[in-house]
Amino acid sequence: MTEYQAGPPANCVPYAQNTGRLLEGLASLNPRTLAIVHLSSFTGDRRGALHDLAAVWKDVLGKPSNQFGP
Repeated sequence: MTEYQAGPPANCVPYAQNTGRLLEGLASLNPRTLAIVHLSSFTGDRRGALHDLAAVWKDVLGKPSNQFGP
């Protein structure tokens, strides 16, 4: 994801102040399957995957230089 952010499609995944909260909220629903757009479905540790995704997105996308807007 870090390399992706360094290339032409950088910032194609928006990260906002409430992104982490929304991902944690999804994890709290304890989904049975994660069906990701353009990727395979996942039925492993879904809650853990969403927690991990929130952490990685915050680390990679949550930097001020990667924010959308003015």
